[in-house]
Amino acid sequence: MRLPRCRKYPIVRLPQILYNSRLPDMPDYSSIPVVCRLCKSSVTALMSIDAECSDPAWTRTMFEREFDSSSSSIFGLRQSGNLLGFLVVHVVCEEAHIINLGVKRLMRGAGLGSMLLRYVLQELACAGIAWVTLEVRRSNAAAQRLYHKMGFVEVGVRTNYYTNNGEDALVFGLRINDFALRDEIREKSGLNPTNQPTLAALRVSNA
Repeated sequence: MRLPRCRKYPIVRLPQILYNSRLPDMPDYSSIPVVCRLCKSSVTALMSIDAECSDPAWTRTMFEREFDSSSSSIFGLRQSGNLLGFLVVHVVCEEAHIINLGVKRLMRGAGLGSMLLRYVLQELACAGIAWVTLEVRRSNAAAQRLYHKMGFVEVGVRTNYYTNNGEDALVFGLRINDFALRDEIREKSGLNPTNQPTLAALRVSNA
């Protein structure tokens, strides 16, 4: 199923007045990264980022099929209108599978992958999803650290999974209830070990 809009964690939108304000003491909110749903017009930008992250990279047809699929949701992270990262997730009944996640090479290490993944996990929690899985290359230590930080644990191995070099894939899993509890504690305590802006800080009221 395609994920519905989440009332608790809405897609981040900043009031237009913040963009138009000329007050000297107002912060420049236009430079804050925001998470949004993507559409087919983003395929070229998605391919560009994926070419830096995946081997073999996805084709245009593969991305377009995701937008046509009722079980797929594609999220993007933008800053000043530029696409910096994306995440593709499949949802069937109460289970979700993250099939692709990428961040532009020059922006890695800035916490953007964490922000994007946390947002999507919050959306899954709101949708009543119980379990999330994904595969990661055995050699991709940076991605494994990110998933461990979010509460994922290794639950299996797919041998010779990647077609380009026969590398094994580690299967990671996460119970969404465990993540939701960790994230609630994190935000209530103000814990932000990466010193990156939390989604709580970026949320604005729909009222």
